[in-house]
Amino acid sequence: MRSFRIENREEMEAIIGECRSCTVSMTDGNEPYCIPMSFVYSGGKVYLHSGKEGKKYDILRKNNRVCIAWSVIEEGIRYQDKEIGCSYSMRCKSVLAKGKVKFLDDDDLECKREILDLYMSSFVDYKVKYSDPAVRAVLIWEVAIEEMSGKYIGYNPDNKK
Repeated sequence: MRSFRIENREEMEAIIGECRSCTVSMTDGNEPYCIPMSFVYSGGKVYLHSGKEGKKYDILRKNNRVCIAWSVIEEGIRYQDKEIGCSYSMRCKSVLAKGKVKFLDDDDLECKREILDLYMSSFVDYKVKYSDPAVRAVLIWEVAIEEMSGKYIGYNPDNKK
């Protein structure tokens, strides 16, 4: 299956925009750990949220480097010859981003609300409210992207073949 590298950042951002979730990977010592998460992409940064305790929080306090993956399947499984396993493929596009997690200031409730509003705007078309205790309980992660790459897999994006 042929893949084509995506060089254009706007194309990669468009792929991210098609996704409702991402997979966040981190390292706990020499053990990999990855989890699906909802996200917000804004201003070249990725925002995630979680509770203030647990495995991912413990890992990120020791090593804040992450790799985030997004993918969109363009077409289901297809084949050239249904009797030959290696002829099966699918068309998809993906983006990987690497960066460091910074936990936003817990006392800046207004900033946290702004990020939460970005989250909610992808789910509902009206303004929602948050209680101060709920906002205080949320940990907002900010990932400034240091490196980003993308691929089209299974077709040439220029001629869709």
